[in-house]
Amino acid sequence: HVAKHGQRTWVYRYRADGILRRMRLGLVPAGLMAKPHEMSWAQARAAYYTARAERGLSGDPLARRQEEKRGRLREVRDRALTVRSSVEAYLAAAAPRLAPSTHAEYKRQFEKLVLPEIGPSTPLSSLTAERLREAVLAPLERRGLKAGRNRLTATLKAWLRWCEGQYDIENVGRRLKIDRRVEHARDRVLTESEIVALWQATADPKDRIAQCLRFILLTDRKSTRLNSSH
Repeated sequence: HVAKHGQRTWVYRYRADGILRRMRLGLVPAGLMAKPHEMSWAQARAAYYTARAERGLSGDPLARRQEEKRGRLREVRDRALTVRSSVEAYLAAAAPRLAPSTHAEYKRQFEKLVLPEIGPSTPLSSLTAERLREAVLAPLERRGLKAGRNRLTATLKAWLRWCEGQYDIENVGRRLKIDRRVEHARDRVLTESEIVALWQATADPKDRIAQCLRFILLTDRKSTRLNSSH
């Protein structure tokens, strides 16, 4: 095959699924003697028979070569893609749609609970749901922090779901389950001194959050009962 710019290459032409394919074998020698980076006539014939035999045994040799190349590129990418780099990319991508407090909480969870346990330089492709459960979630379970375990599980699932779409990897977060049975509404009410302290701390009429807290305090049934009983 002679390219437009004049380069000459040995090629193997064949049909696969009705489509004409052309697989490059090597460079045609520019002179009488082939240089180390070129392929002589005898070498080209040997490469042709090898490719033809491979096609008869395992199908399309060009498709196989392309898949092997993609596999090598994935291996290089996976070695460079660590847990820390993916976490930093996820936090940066999620920052515009998250409240500042939520973003700060996500960052705290990763820095304090996730990265020290699984290692920041761990390749993301080697991460499994079993390792996350044993190294990250199980310690919270043993400490009785079941609700905290649920919050961290939700963060991990969101991160891994984003990585699946961003890096085309398996989403191991699907196998991390949130235990809904441990989620209970709090039954504690504020004491009289706590109500007074909250009311005094939210006295600024220009502070919208303070006024919202006062509104919640005044309209909450348990707080109202407690306030009226005193």
